[in-house]
This record gives sequence, structure tokens and C-alpha cells, in this order.
Amino acid sequence: IIIPSYNRADLIEETIRSIQNQTYTNWELIIVDDGSTDNIEEIVKPFLEDPRITYTERPKDRPGGGNAARNYGFELAKGKCIKWLDSDDLLASHCLEKQMKLMQEGGYDVVFSRSRFFSKKDEDGNFTWDKYWSKSFPKDNPFENYLFGQIRFSTADALWNKDFMGAAPFEENLKNSQEWLMYITQLVKNPSYLIDDEVLVYSRMHSGQMHNNKRLSLHYRHQMLARYFAIKNLKKTGKLTYIRFKYLYKNLILNFIAPIRSYKFKFLFPNLLILVRTLILYLGVFLKKSVYE
Repeated sequence: IIIPSYNRADLIEETIRSIQNQTYTNWELIIVDDGSTDNIEEIVKPFLEDPRITYTERPKDRPGGGNAARNYGFELAKGKCIKWLDSDDLLASHCLEKQMKLMQEGGYDVVFSRSRFFSKKDEDGNFTWDKYWSKSFPKDNPFENYLFGQIRFSTADALWNKDFMGAAPFEENLKNSQEWLMYITQLVKNPSYLIDDEVLVYSRMHSGQMHNNKRLSLHYRHQMLARYFAIKNLKKTGKLTYIRFKYLYKNLILNFIAPIRSYKFKFLFPNLLILVRTLILYLGVFLKKSVYE
């Protein structure tokens, strides 16, 4: 289990305890600090008495952000399976036990569960539930459904076979949509999979999340970059059909327009360059018969 963390000293203790409370006990937890300025090291230190828990820092020569921290944790991991978890989210106590059992029985490359948002817990541990991470939850064709928005997975929903993922699963220069791009680049490889619809991941809602802050221009720029990288990856793997390109390019345009509507112009010309570059580089795709198959 790999947790990147940045200034989450107030929340990470509960996250760690949700892992220690797992009914499946043969796990390794790697916490990678991403340059926090709070007292997270002080909070985590008592947990290091558990030999299954490691605390480390993102190397200084790696880009700042959760993606480099995730990749670094991935490089350190000794286990055969990988689960990503954010430092403010929680796992159901039987999450690992169930997903490991399903993976071992089916020999899958990845096993998915479901996530639901919560805002708080009462003294008895009862959650105040909000919406599900994904409104619909079809269990077939995860690549196509994920690409076209018919299903959504949180970063923690999946338990992966580490060998299947390859090196550096996350694009380290992205600040947004990194989990979306990771899923696209992994699912396009056609993994053997199982999708289980039980909620095993509890995603916390709070004001400190990036999509709740005011950096709209940066948010939409990295939405665009993620779609650009996805198109590039699909072309490289021979999976860039006309319909997929059209859908992703339309999404690029929508993310280009969104900050303009909010009178945010900081990345106007760099974003326009992404649109033009994508269209020029992949215009030839329209002329190949294979893309219509």
C-alpha cells in the first residue's frame, strides 16, 4: 500500500489505522512525504514501531507532487500486489482480504471495488455518507467504459499485480487527472480483471482537496495535458480509433474553454498550443482506414 502525503498530519493517523485494522495482515505500507511543512513526521513516528510500516521522503531530484511520490513508493515496494491510497481516505476493514482472495482465485491482473464519499464520522464510528465515486458501475469492458466516462474508479479502488503495471505508472509532471491517465494507460493493455461492486474505499470530502481550491487555470491546464498524454499513448499502442480521438479532443476543447468562461487567462496560449499540436500531430489518423474499424 503506497500513500503519498502532503500536509495531512491532521488526517493521516486515521488512514493508517484503517490499514492496521485490516483482517488481511500480510501487508506493507509505504508512506512517501511530498515535502510537508506540518508535523506529519511526528504523527507517523509512533506507527513505525509496526515493522510493516515505512516512512520516507520523496527524493529532492524528483518533481514535487503526489505522482513522483507514488512512483517512488512503487519502486520501493517489495510485494507482488499494489494498492494506492490517499492520505485522507480509509479502507473497509476487510478490503485487502476480499480483494486478495478474488485476485488469487481468479489469477487477475487487477481487481476493482467501489468508493463512496463521506464527510464525517460520529463518536460511534458511523459515516455521514454522500454520493458514490461512480454513478454507474458496469462490470464489462472497463477500458471503453472508463475512457467514455461510463464508469469511474478512485485511485484506491484497484488492487494491481505489480508486474503487470510496469515502471513508473504515474506521469510525474501532472498536477491533475493523474489517476485518470494512469487508469487509461493500464486498462489499454487489456488486463485480466474482476469488478466487484462492494464499497471498500471511503473517500473523505474536505476543503483541502485540489479540486476544491481556487487554482482553476492550473486545474484545467492539467486536465488538458492528461488528455493529450492519453491520445499520445493510444496512438503509440495502436488503439487510437477515430471515435476515441474525437471524444478526447472534444474533452480537450471543453477544458480549454472552461477557464476562459471564468475569466481565467493565465495559460491561454500554452493551452491553445496543446490544441493545435494535438490536431496537427494526429490529423493523419482521420485519413487511415484502420481508425474506423
